[in-house]
Amino acid sequence: MDRFARLVSRLLRVPVAFVSLVEADRQVLPGMIGLPEPWARRRELPLSHSLCRYVVASGQRLAVSDARSDERFRTSPSLADLGVVAYAGIPLTDAGGLVLGSLCAVDHEPRTWADGELSDLEDLAAACSAELRLRILSAQSRSAQQVWRPRGRPPRAPGAMRSAWSTRPRPAWTMPSCC
Repeated sequence: MDRFARLVSRLLRVPVAFVSLVEADRQVLPGMIGLPEPWARRRELPLSHSLCRYVVASGQRLAVSDARSDERFRTSPSLADLGVVAYAGIPLTDAGGLVLGSLCAVDHEPRTWADGELSDLEDLAAACSAELRLRILSAQSRSAQQVWRPRGRPPRAPGAMRSAWSTRPRPAWTMPSCC
């Protein structure tokens, strides 16, 4: 996920960017660049420092030119502790459309986010959401394999799983003619 943060930083020319997943009591940062210590080492922020929680709550993008003059954010500890002045965040969603967090760009100076910059951030957020969905599916698959593996037995070789479920041959999958 650090790759997405680096791309946001380079493309939008911001010193700080991160992939955030908002939980009930904290914001986890699986991808980030430019955050100061101790936040960079911890890879999480308390919700008191989270502008991303507003993106999750609304399900909409959020672009703030100067958080110091915005009623919602001017008392946020993120301004002093993280140097947040300008912020742009785009929702990250799971396969069902649930907003899990946001892909964020942060600047230490006031800035008006251009439409092209927000479009680029939206495109990167769509790719990041797709990556998150794949990781979720992979984790679910590993979890299911653990449930079905008898205790004390090592994992089977990849081809062995088929015989464990069925001895009948399965039809080969073919590419639909439309693709």
